[in-house]
Amino acid sequence: MRRLALGERAAMDPVHRGLWPPLLAFCRKLLGDDAAAEDAAQRALITLFEDAPRFDPGGDVLAWATSLAAWECRSERRRRQRRREDVLEAAPPRSAGTTPEAAVERQELDAALRGLFDGLDPTDQEVIERVLAGERLGPRDRKRKQRALARMRQRWMERWEKSHG
Repeated sequence: MRRLALGERAAMDPVHRGLWPPLLAFCRKLLGDDAAAEDAAQRALITLFEDAPRFDPGGDVLAWATSLAAWECRSERRRRQRRREDVLEAAPPRSAGTTPEAAVERQELDAALRGLFDGLDPTDQEVIERVLAGERLGPRDRKRKQRALARMRQRWMERWEKSHG
């Protein structure tokens, strides 16, 4: 890495060979998706190569590379959340005893819930997505979660009253 930091292009290949396996394994563990993990690990290595001149020779290369990979994984999770890939996905698998009528009711309920969710403020959507994605929230975000869920509950009640009242 020191040679790469000094501008020696021939050092790119050994750095790549040494860092690729642990970064890919790390990203797979965080993202659980092979394609997304490969993309995140690749972006982390590109950043590492671009920023190589800033590398501290006394620093730990693997720690630096892992921090870049963690950042890329976090960014990928946020992209997924914005596209709502990880949130409010399809209903859980239907058991053998579930009737077609129950399946239709479940689909209608899911559609209603998605409609309520899509109607929320983007800030409320973000905090709910983070909770559903398993992120731990800080004190300020926990309060935001409470307010977002209260607003969603209110919208649900208004919808119910409108359809039953």
